[in-house]
Amino acid sequence: MKKFLVFILFLAVIVVGLVFTCPTKQQHVDAVMNEVNGLMSDAASDVGLDTDSGWGMVGKMAIGSLAQNYLESQLYYNNYFVFSTCQITFNGKTSTTSVGVFNHVFTTDKEKMKEKLFSLDFLKK
Repeated sequence: MKKFLVFILFLAVIVVGLVFTCPTKQQHVDAVMNEVNGLMSDAASDVGLDTDSGWGMVGKMAIGSLAQNYLESQLYYNNYFVFSTCQITFNGKTSTTSVGVFNHVFTTDKEKMKEKLFSLDFLKK
């Protein structure tokens, strides 16, 4: 009986810890923005653009600001108390962008995000 009570107490502590460390929507947005910034830098370097000086830096900041505003308005945050997720809709299809637990946000696979990001209609025009 004593082992059972210790086990229940242990589970309760873990659940309380999960509830108090569930990531916020802003933490999800920040994590996804880190991935998007990395993808944009990779794409710029693939075509030979220098984003670390001059107009490249200005362009990077402008695109980053637009992406930040877009993500903040389009990410749908789900709080399940012990973990959280964020979803976004691209071209009518909803997909999960991130999962958060214990104050850490895990984003989707970089290749999947790249595929979805560069399949957006406004980028093709």
